[in-house]
Amino acid sequence: MLSLDRYQAFYVAARYENFSRAAAELMVSQSAVSQAIRQLEDHLAVQLFLRTGKRVRLSPDGRYLFEQLTPVFERLEMTERWLSEKQDPAQAKLLIGASDTLCRHYLLDSFAAFHEHFPEVRLEIINAPSPEIARLVRENQIDLGFVHGVRQDFSDLSVRSLLSVPEVFFTKKRPADRLYQRHELRDMPFVGLTKRSATRRLLDEFFEAETTGWKPQVEVISIDLMIDLVRSGFGISYSHLNLINETEFSIIRTDSPLRRREILLLQPQTRYPSKTLEHFLSLLQNV
Repeated sequence: MLSLDRYQAFYVAARYENFSRAAAELMVSQSAVSQAIRQLEDHLAVQLFLRTGKRVRLSPDGRYLFEQLTPVFERLEMTERWLSEKQDPAQAKLLIGASDTLCRHYLLDSFAAFHEHFPEVRLEIINAPSPEIARLVRENQIDLGFVHGVRQDFSDLSVRSLLSVPEVFFTKKRPADRLYQRHELRDMPFVGLTKRSATRRLLDEFFEAETTGWKPQVEVISIDLMIDLVRSGFGISYSHLNLINETEFSIIRTDSPLRRREILLLQPQTRYPSKTLEHFLSLLQNV
C-alpha cells in the first residue's frame, strides 16, 4: 500500500477538482500534487482524473475512490480535532456559515448562549448568501451552515428544518385591496437582492426572468438596506414577514404564491461531529 500522503493529495485535489487549490491547502507545490497523483494512478493501474488542457475532472474510477476516501479523511480530521480539544480546550473552534440576515435576526441568541457556556471556544462565523454557504458545507470548509431555502434543494446534505418563514411582497405606498397578478408585480419598480442570493434566484424563477427579461431596478446585497430603500420610496420588494413593520409598510397580496422556504441547518451527510459541534447543536434554540 502506498503512503497516506499520496491518497491525501488525490483526496484534496478531487474535492476541488483543481490541483493548484490542493497544493495551496497542502502547502506543497502543484508539481508535487501532480506527481503524487500520477504515482497513485500507476499503483492502482487506473486513470483518476480526465485532463482537458489545464482543467481536470474526476474519472468514474476517480469518483469511486473519492467516495470511499471521504469518510476516512473526515473521520481522521475529526479525531485530530477531538484529541486536540481534549488536550487544550483553547484550541477548540467552530466554523459556522450563515447570511448576515440570518445571523442578525435569527441566530444571535443561539450564538450568545453557546459563548456563555463555552467562552474558550473560538467561534468563526462566515457571512455569505445561502448558495455560497451550501457550497462551503459540501466542500467541508465549515462545520455547519444556516440557509434560507427549500429542503429539496439540499438532498445531498444532512438537513434539519428550524423555522418556516412567511415571506411577502411589500411597499411603502398603500396598494389597492385586491390580489395582484404576477405580471402586475413584474411591471412595478422593484428593489431586489443580487443574483448571488437565494431570494433573487427564487424571484427570477417566479417572474420567469430568463424569458421575460425581468430584473430589479435597484440591486443590493443586504436585506436591511433593501428595506430602507423601499422605505424611501424606491418601489416594492420581497422579504420575511417578521422583518416588515406593518404600521410602516403595506403588504401586497398576490394570486401566485412563491415556493415556501424554511431556515435550514445544513451539515455534510458523512461528517463526524466534533465535541464542540455536539455542544453547539445541543444548545441550539429554535430560531
